[in-house]
Amino acid sequence: MNDTIRDKLKLLPDEPGVYRMYNSLGEIIYVGKAKNLKNRVRQYFQNNEKPPKVAAMVSNIADFEFTITGSEAEALTLECNMIKQNRPRYNILLKDDKGFPYVRIDFTKDFPRPEIVRRIKKDGARYYGPFLSGLALRESIAAMRDFFPVRHCKKDIAKAIARRERPCLMYHIGKCCAPCSGNVTREEYHSYLEEIAQLLQGQCRPIVEKLTAQMNTAAEKLDFERAAVLRDRIRAMESLAAKQRAATTVINSFDVFAVARDDMNTVIYAMMMRDGNVVMTDGYFVTASEESNEDIMASFLMQFYMESGYIPNEIIVRDRPTDAESIAECLRGECGHRVTLTKPQRGEKKQLAEMAYLNGVEALKRRKELTVREWERGEGALADLAHIVGMDELPHRMECFDNSHFQGRDTVGSMVVFIDGKPEKSLYRRFKTKTETDGDDYEAMREHLSRRFQRALDGDEKFNELPDLLIVDGGRGQLNIALEVLESFGLSYIPAIGLAEQNEDIILPDDPKPVSLPKSSSTLHLLQRIRDEAHRFAITYHRSMRSKTALYSVLQTIDGIGEKRRRALFDKFLTMDAIKSASVEELARAEGMNRPSAEKVYQYFHKENEVKELKYKLLAIDIDDTLLPRLGRISDRNKRAIKAAEDAGVYVTIATGRGLHGSSMIWRELGMKTLIINYGGALINDLSTGEPFMVTQLDPAVVNEIIALAESLDLHVHLYQGDQIVYSHECVHEYGRLYSEHLGLPARIEPNILDMTWKNVPKVLVITEPERVKELLPFFREKLEGKAAVSASSPGFIEFNKIGASKGSALEILAGHLGIPRERTAAIGDNTLDKEMIEWAGLGCCVQDGNDEVKSAADVIAPSCADDGVAYFIENYILKEK
Repeated sequence: MNDTIRDKLKLLPDEPGVYRMYNSLGEIIYVGKAKNLKNRVRQYFQNNEKPPKVAAMVSNIADFEFTITGSEAEALTLECNMIKQNRPRYNILLKDDKGFPYVRIDFTKDFPRPEIVRRIKKDGARYYGPFLSGLALRESIAAMRDFFPVRHCKKDIAKAIARRERPCLMYHIGKCCAPCSGNVTREEYHSYLEEIAQLLQGQCRPIVEKLTAQMNTAAEKLDFERAAVLRDRIRAMESLAAKQRAATTVINSFDVFAVARDDMNTVIYAMMMRDGNVVMTDGYFVTASEESNEDIMASFLMQFYMESGYIPNEIIVRDRPTDAESIAECLRGECGHRVTLTKPQRGEKKQLAEMAYLNGVEALKRRKELTVREWERGEGALADLAHIVGMDELPHRMECFDNSHFQGRDTVGSMVVFIDGKPEKSLYRRFKTKTETDGDDYEAMREHLSRRFQRALDGDEKFNELPDLLIVDGGRGQLNIALEVLESFGLSYIPAIGLAEQNEDIILPDDPKPVSLPKSSSTLHLLQRIRDEAHRFAITYHRSMRSKTALYSVLQTIDGIGEKRRRALFDKFLTMDAIKSASVEELARAEGMNRPSAEKVYQYFHKENEVKELKYKLLAIDIDDTLLPRLGRISDRNKRAIKAAEDAGVYVTIATGRGLHGSSMIWRELGMKTLIINYGGALINDLSTGEPFMVTQLDPAVVNEIIALAESLDLHVHLYQGDQIVYSHECVHEYGRLYSEHLGLPARIEPNILDMTWKNVPKVLVITEPERVKELLPFFREKLEGKAAVSASSPGFIEFNKIGASKGSALEILAGHLGIPRERTAAIGDNTLDKEMIEWAGLGCCVQDGNDEVKSAADVIAPSCADDGVAYFIENYILKEK
């Protein structure tokens, strides 16, 4: 205790008031109230044992001030205001410092809209509430608007009627009665508002009864559409009422509060009773430690109700607050009516207080669980990551780098920053690759990392802070590039890791074996989040670069459209489609444009009667996982693209292993009348007649040899014949049954498979156990070399084709029949069965989710099947002019 405090203690009066404690920096660290300032303030500086929190506070007191008030109630009010204003460190603070939400409806206006507000004003409007949960209240208002079509907008209704404005979308979807149209009377509109008001007051039953009578009347008049609308409104109101309140027999309005505590948090749980119903509940967390429940409740009530706009007549508490009478007197002065604080000893109010306490305990449990989970996702994951990397401290700042390009063009890079395990988007940076990398991911990564650390070396404030951990999206190669860059800048002390995308393993510099984490690992989830953010940020930038480049490249070909005008058009219209659809007048309004230049742009995109000569005249499309997702349907965009290709003179065929019957739904849906490749290239069918155009057959001797080999290994033989399945056993084998059901093929049993006439049999499939396929493939290939092609196209199946009977050879035959040279054919697929087709075609494409073997043979990688890769390929490559 310093001399200043010692002198001031002698001047303290025997009066009620508020005192403020200051630290050496002049900051208020505690505000308190007292019936007698002299006695209360002196207690802090007496040489007696104090609770730890009080002792810590007293050790930081450098000065204090006080204010005398007329009564203890005035002291309570002043204390509450000072706590809210200064939020002192050692006071009990209400963390959820929020005003009550209310619903405001101004019935003095003709067509008001319900509004959610936080303060009550004396403006003649009606206020309903308060409600504890703003989120639940907004959900309730949204539900009410679905069935009570009051307006949502803020427009001036009188002006809208005078201008004869058309109703907006809300009217057309039945969520607004459109008073702006002038067809709704004030009385009709206010009837909706009155129903909403009754529902907000918890008076659901009268409205339900009224609506039920109206529904019955409508049904009697056979107006079933009106009756259905009323029925839905009744159900919505009953459901909403059930969500908002639980019934109780106490017939009045009051609030219930209970303090619940654990070793980490303190919560005051609140239940609000209105007209015998519990309307809304919520938990309010406060900062408190050694204080008693009574002190916590006293501080909470004052902070909670001051300026809340509504104070009930009765407040039920599980723990009676200290100075309860003073608090009640203070609240009476605030609201202007009698307020009583009650700690019930028995009966239903006692049960409600206990219910509030139990809910508070549950809220604490949830908060603790969330805290633990948050720790596991944040600091816990960082600690585990530091252990894996071998860091002595937790990584405060982590930076992750990723690249993005399209076929080596428009390469960009991203740097995302996580601070203490959370994204800090203001620190994200992006790089437009300056050197020609031609798709070289390593060189792009080297440039972006070098530019990042060079900027730091140059003193750029945006890059000054170095990472505690550097992460690169990629495997060993990308990590080695990062290590080389760090060493070249003398930053080899910064730890770096790679995150392999395929298996999501952690690649460490000095460990040849990657670190694999469980899929449930919080550390893995943290790394996935930062990697995905880097990927998202890079992709977003890349797409904007591509759209800009594509737009610029087209506009550069138009005479008289220079850099400034290209920029102006890009800024105004953003997309190519918007420019194409713009009129001359709209184009001329862009900054820097005039009518002559606008006409040139318009004419460029509206060339009439121009015949386009396309480079590719034949397109083969694989069905499964290329044209349509597994178990999915053809997208509208893919249908439109195929139709556009056909309209432009491209001969479109589909290639499948399903057979004519199995693919019938697809080619009928596309309206095809062309030749199609099926059974993996073993047949070409004419869709106009349904007859085979080309059939490949296995030599009967080879078929018998295959059967003999299969039987020597005790395998089941399963054969195609046309669109039918033929079995060699009396009982249908399970694999055969599943396969035929999957293809949608009819099945029959042939008594003796060896007596068959081997015509129109494109494939012979040996059914075996899936795990034996890998073992048996080399055996059959060796035994049948030069006689048949052997492959495993599906788990559990080995198939045999005549040599050369593949989608590639079928496409060659089809192109020859149509007189289309190889260089003018194109093909798109996703798996190994499509590889020969893609390799033979003049332009081969694989969708992004296809396998790596086909990707290596393809000229183009299109977006995934689910992202309409076929349409992308057609729009960007097939429909391009020669």
